[in-house]
Amino acid sequence: MAFRDSPSLKRVRARRSIAKAALEAQRGRLLPHLVLLWEAQRSNNPLAVLGEELGERKASFADLGLGEYTGSSGLNAIPPALNQPGYANEFTTALLLTIPVWSWGGRREVIAAAEARRSAASELLRAARGALTLEVLRRYEGVASARALLRAARADRRMMHVVLRVTAERARQGLALPSDLLRARAADAQSRLLVARMISGLATALDDFRLTLGVSSRRPLVPARSPLRVRPLTGTLLRAEDEALAVNPDLLAVDRRVEARRRLVAAARARRWPSLSLSLEHDWNDGTPGFRAPSNTFLATVRWPLFTFGAERGRVGVARARLRSARAERTASRRRLRVRVSRLWRGVRLARLRFRVALLARKAARSSAHALLLRYRHGLATLGDLLRAEARVERTQADVVEARYAWLLEQAALRFAVGRLNPRDVVPSREAP
Repeated sequence: MAFRDSPSLKRVRARRSIAKAALEAQRGRLLPHLVLLWEAQRSNNPLAVLGEELGERKASFADLGLGEYTGSSGLNAIPPALNQPGYANEFTTALLLTIPVWSWGGRREVIAAAEARRSAASELLRAARGALTLEVLRRYEGVASARALLRAARADRRMMHVVLRVTAERARQGLALPSDLLRARAADAQSRLLVARMISGLATALDDFRLTLGVSSRRPLVPARSPLRVRPLTGTLLRAEDEALAVNPDLLAVDRRVEARRRLVAAARARRWPSLSLSLEHDWNDGTPGFRAPSNTFLATVRWPLFTFGAERGRVGVARARLRSARAERTASRRRLRVRVSRLWRGVRLARLRFRVALLARKAARSSAHALLLRYRHGLATLGDLLRAEARVERTQADVVEARYAWLLEQAALRFAVGRLNPRDVVPSREAP
């Protein structure tokens, strides 16, 4: 659902479509072009009128003013039929075939650059899918963590209700002070407030999850209650760094951009050398629309910019500078990725240890709170000791939920940095927070 409706993914898909269309356009420029032309002209320009007559195969001696020729004595006369013709119409229909023959490899370099950009767009799409998988996992686990905290708050609420009932019974027996009863009532009210806060937090987490999936607020959304886990990476840190440098999609996109810049430098250099193209035109000319008076024109064009006041040299200089910039960006990206993988690798180990310590602390806190409740029932412990023990249980439960959430996201972030985060790598877990 998120892959289909995510606005960020749609934007990256659109960029890939742009790159594909640009590649198709560049490939088309390497092939012959056939164009249909149609022109309509009305003019009284003497040269244009005479040309129209010739093109229509209807030029006569009278059009040249020979009807006004009076002999050798009139050689300097200006015949009005030739110099002041009337308006004439001409309709031209033509088929023009243009064939690019040779460009010193420039067109092929431009096509190779477009292919590299298309490949970079595909890698960015893969990176966007990984980022969306990470974001969906974060939101899903946010909902799971909110539910775990709500369960813990409700358990604390039940415990505080038991404490309040025991304290009220002890107060009726004269074994507890009125201040103890007030403290128990205050603790019970705080537990109710905590439950309300956790319910609100769960609603906020569901809203964030719905927003990530692109689901309307009016549509019911009930995520699965089973916790998830991410398959851990195997091997050593050095292997993970090497794998990240080889398959990380963001880094591969940077590599493709460098390749595109290199190809554009070669294309800019090719523009300084001769290029050859051929043209074949078949047209029809007449004073009325139609297909009469056909003619053919064959044209071979050689273009060689011998001197351009530094324009071509400047174009090559710009392409080289952009290539140096892209290479510097690639070097920096590789260094940042290596450091990022190293940090995440250590972070996963630390988060796992923190989760295990939190589990032990929660088990100890629960055992201590249960023992204090039994002692409080028999007057062997004070209410303050019991409330402090319950507060420790609440804190350790929150620590367990937070530690598990951090461990899961660290594992997912490490896989994403290496370029190995896919939805199939996220599987159900038997461990409940």
